[in-house]
Amino acid sequence: MNGDSCGRVRIGFIGCGAHASQNLYPSLRFADGDLVAAADPMEERRLYVKRYFGAGRVYESYEAMLGKEALDAVIVCGPPSLYEEAGLAALGRKLPVLVEKPPAESLEGCKRLRRAAVAAGKPLMVAMMKRFSQKYEISNAQGRSATPEPVNPSPFRNEDSPVSRAAGHVASRPARRVQAPEVRGMGRTSFFISAWRKRCRTAAFSAA
Repeated sequence: MNGDSCGRVRIGFIGCGAHASQNLYPSLRFADGDLVAAADPMEERRLYVKRYFGAGRVYESYEAMLGKEALDAVIVCGPPSLYEEAGLAALGRKLPVLVEKPPAESLEGCKRLRRAAVAAGKPLMVAMMKRFSQKYEISNAQGRSATPEPVNPSPFRNEDSPVSRAAGHVASRPARRVQAPEVRGMGRTSFFISAWRKRCRTAAFSAA
């Protein structure tokens, strides 16, 4: 299955470092997808991901993975210098892409990624999950207010975010806002897969 089919999503993952292994790969179990391949230049990291997270195949380079695998989506997690080049390569193959933040090392790099996504007609997501955190929501609301007031971030803990709650953390106090059902309790990778499937279903409906 690849491309327009709406079955389980075939995921290719670029990067097998500490952040990916500690936070992103574990969350794939919540997603309706399969980790069919992973790429990283370090053999030890590749084998770790294959053993503990069930990657179907592992590659030393993402170019080899993109060239050989029939993928539905790509996730990129590594040094910021990787996001633009790997993101452009995946979008060039018309694959939806999720990159960690920052999406590029420069504003021009971000614009190149955006143009590539528009040209490919595929979603490009950046893992800015903190936009769902209370302190960021309140700061955003204050910024749009005609009479903004200083925001003290100390009362708010990272555990208030739906990503942290999904990881099993307990907020220090009840959240002030209830997040939308399609967001609450999802990590960034499962939210990305959910968005892919929703887009896929919409495209299938429009074509019918």
